Amino acid sequence: MVLKLETPDVYFVTATQALTWITDPKPVNVLHNFDGWSCNNNNNLPGPSCNNANKCALDFKPAEANFTATRYMETCRECPNRYPWLGDAKGTGLYNDNYIPERK
Repeated sequence: MVLKLETPDVYFVTATQALTWITDPKPVNVLHNFDGWSCNNNNNLPGPSCNNANKCALDFKPAEANFTATRYMETCRECPNRYPWLGDAKGTGLYNDNYIPERK
């Protein structure tokens, strides 16, 4: 759902819609036609919920830390190898696997 307020450059968007814009930013003057924020875009619909989520106890070690801790998460998919974090968004254990758009 996108709700345009009285201010022409203020939008109320879902977290998914915000992430869509972050990975493919557009200037303010074209946001009224931005497909990622379209109410007709079926990609913005949440998937079905799962009734039996996997409970994952995962190793977590921030890059700047010298210790490893355990973090817990629930997911409807298989548990990742590591706790997803900055630089390892998919939890693969391979750093720098994040999507990084080209800079122009």
